[in-house]
Amino acid sequence: MECYDKALEIKPDCVEAWNNKGKALCETKRYEEAVESYEKALEIKPDCVEAWNNKGNALCETKRYKEGHKKTYEEVMECYDKALEIKPDYAGALNNKGNALRKTKRDEEAMKCYECYDKALEIKPDYAEALNNKGNALRKTKRYEEAIKYYDEEAVESYEKALEINPNFAARLC
Repeated sequence: MECYDKALEIKPDCVEAWNNKGKALCETKRYEEAVESYEKALEIKPDCVEAWNNKGNALCETKRYKEGHKKTYEEVMECYDKALEIKPDYAGALNNKGNALRKTKRDEEAMKCYECYDKALEIKPDYAEALNNKGNALRKTKRYEEAIKYYDEEAVESYEKALEINPNFAARLC
């Protein structure tokens, strides 16, 4: 954190430093502080797609989101929608929006996660995380036969390819 703070002392309008500080804060489970960091990045560069996506991710981890606060839910959806407005083919934001929908306590909204995963997979057919997340969503809603297809050959091939690209990906799949 010290490095980001020092960088921001030198250059307070450095979007990358604010965004990366937010990521570091998330990794230390300081989600509310991370949200503030992403907001700083967005004040400087309102069309920073990564900051919008990351802010949505951080908000999803806050206690208020997990408790089902309507305003926080709307803010999360706004973050992903803004990222997708700026970059409509951003598969990561679609996947993350799907995850946020799946985590919601609102059944009707949770069912919309499938659309997000499907759109992410249209953009990036070998997106292992989206395949895995769609399988998890189908399993959670007891649609087992459909879920199996997302854990089957296609997903395994995607996982293997993802591991070739980044061996650290294995930790995120579990």
